[in-house]
Amino acid sequence: MRRRRAVRLALGATLPAAAVLALPPRPAGAHSMKEVEGRLHDREQFFQPFEAKPAPDFALHDAEGWPVGLADLRGKVVVLHFIYASCPDVCPLHADLIARIQEKVNLTPMREQVRFVTITTDPERDTPEVLRAYGEARGLDPVNWAFLTSGAERPEEGRRLAEAYGLHFVPTPDGPQMHAGSRM
Repeated sequence: MRRRRAVRLALGATLPAAAVLALPPRPAGAHSMKEVEGRLHDREQFFQPFEAKPAPDFALHDAEGWPVGLADLRGKVVVLHFIYASCPDVCPLHADLIARIQEKVNLTPMREQVRFVTITTDPERDTPEVLRAYGEARGLDPVNWAFLTSGAERPEEGRRLAEAYGLHFVPTPDGPQMHAGSRM
């Protein structure tokens, strides 16, 4: 008697679930990109919609002095990051977060396909030695992470490139730059 009751209870619990699974799926609602962007902006204060454009070309050097241009990165997934090494807050936090991503990526076959690229906006102070030390201090793996600079002879080049990506850095008299926000 107990066994029959347990079977009826078990069947009674699974039949409604089976009926729900047998219902036809509801059509998915479509949302405009403006609506999605609005929802994301409401939930995430740092969300910035962007318009997909071709990456701007550049001619920079890595911390070892080798020339690097956009063409050298073709066919790779590029994680691009702009810094100035004397930044006391946001730049090192971003670098640390990206380093955690690099650590996970480098455990997979994607390691060969992903390049992490950091471009300085303060090449007068961020010498190749400073950039190498910045990477070492954060545990960044140079096997697929490059620090790029325009060199002190073209100090505006890094900021110009950052602006092409919608970022704005403004030098201050004492050296550190203020992140002036996005113009995207």
